[in-house]
Amino acid sequence: MTGAPVISFATSKGGSGKSTALIILASVFAKEGGKVAVIDTDPNETVWRWANKDGRPANITPYQARNEDLLMDAIDAARASGHHLILIDVEGRASALGNLAMSSATLTVIPVRPSEPDGVEASKTVKAIRAIERAIGQERRYCIVINGLNGAIRSRTFHDVVATFQESNIPMAAHLVDREIYRRVLMEGGTIYGLEGVTEKQIKMADEEAYLFADNIASFVGLRRPEAGRATREAESAIEDVMAKVARAVSDTTEESAETIDGEASRVIEKLKAEVKGEVA
Repeated sequence: MTGAPVISFATSKGGSGKSTALIILASVFAKEGGKVAVIDTDPNETVWRWANKDGRPANITPYQARNEDLLMDAIDAARASGHHLILIDVEGRASALGNLAMSSATLTVIPVRPSEPDGVEASKTVKAIRAIERAIGQERRYCIVINGLNGAIRSRTFHDVVATFQESNIPMAAHLVDREIYRRVLMEGGTIYGLEGVTEKQIKMADEEAYLFADNIASFVGLRRPEAGRATREAESAIEDVMAKVARAVSDTTEESAETIDGEASRVIEKLKAEVKGEVA
């Protein structure tokens, strides 16, 4: 596949936050000067409505596609216009249009909320991608984004969902917290960087999280070398050491205390990851 990478956001479960994750990713790349195309194939039109509100960066171009021909036309038009990245919001159900989006994608991002139903539906999406691989005879990359997390506590369900995907060797691109700033972007338009009435702390926390997400995705699709940035073996070792200490602490506490400890440590780990990784190219 040549030209700008295509990233589809897909899951058969509604309310997983795929449109929010797409908008977060588009916002970071646009802030860094990238020319981004967003293609909305979902009848809910969440991304299309956001893109037509005030505040959308000029270097984000929206398209709509309600059938297979229009989707391919939109991808071709975005590439012809020199876009650096093409993002597709896939409708939240199994369909020929959704299968075409995933088969055309360099990478499919599967958003999952920390719940058993979301995990089941995400597994179905992975199976659909694997069926597409067999049909076209080509590998298709995919990754998980855990979405809508509580900022302070990681539930047992969260750990179970994460463990399931880790056991299946499915890569995880990010953990996105359920933030008011993201909900406001959907309702009001624009990005996290241009909202009024938002504190510097809120922007900083969302920005660090969004950049880590974008950095990982950039590495997956070849827009950033895996070894690029400021990460060092010592820093990565420090992250692993903190995670090991958390695991030991969790095993020695009650469930309620363990969740609180794990939540606090997760914030430390995510901040450290954001500091040691380079900015997106």
